[in-house]
Amino acid sequence: MIKLTLRNLVAPLTLFLFLSCGHEDGIYNVEKFGALGDGKTINTIFINKAIETCSRNGGGTVLVPPGRFVTGTIVLRKGVDLHLDHGAVLAGSTDTSDYLVMRNVPFSEGYNRYGLIMALNTSDFSISGYGEIYGSGTFFMNGKEKPKLGTDYERKFTRQGENFMRPDAAYDDGPLTYEFRPGMLITVEQCERIRISGVTMTDSPEWTIRLGNCEDADIEGITIKNNKLVPNSDGIHCTTSRNIRISDCNIFAKKTERL
Repeated sequence: MIKLTLRNLVAPLTLFLFLSCGHEDGIYNVEKFGALGDGKTINTIFINKAIETCSRNGGGTVLVPPGRFVTGTIVLRKGVDLHLDHGAVLAGSTDTSDYLVMRNVPFSEGYNRYGLIMALNTSDFSISGYGEIYGSGTFFMNGKEKPKLGTDYERKFTRQGENFMRPDAAYDDGPLTYEFRPGMLITVEQCERIRISGVTMTDSPEWTIRLGNCEDADIEGITIKNNKLVPNSDGIHCTTSRNIRISDCNIFAKKTERL
């Protein structure tokens, strides 16, 4: 005969509540929040829920295990290390509605949304690991090469005059055109104490990493592989930022129709 007491009931209940929170020892596995690495499920809600829970509980590691996790915009928060395990891929959704709309930014130049990862007005977070962040940038291109010339200059004010950036001689920012594309792969604005290390970033839809008005950031040991044909597929941009350290990074692009 088993005698049930309050103490007998509280211990299993406590264990159940702990496990149901989706974390153990400060590690928040996105799969425990509902994410599926099957290459087709849209995991935006599940990954962001893991990040929100981790930050609310004082910080820790949000773990992306092996698998292909398709997602829209992920919002990083204070105290969170977004860690990609060996074999883990965060793949940008090809559905434009999965990306977070930028506030107070008019629709122009083919986009008004963030890209795959963003952080705004926060601190003490990182992206780390051995996996891949895949931007699906080439998907949004029309696939036809033709000059994409901007209108933000007048040739008469240049040294070359009418020969400056002639349509038959040069490209403005890349030969492929697009109707819409998500924003920069990783956008970090007005943040402090940032670290990005180890991961590989592939096929960004435009700039790969942008630090804007940030303070104290380390970018170390990452690899960036972009499609040279995609307009503005730059590596790392630091604008109006201070104390930024970039080291041991491998950044290159190649001309290809599909990455």
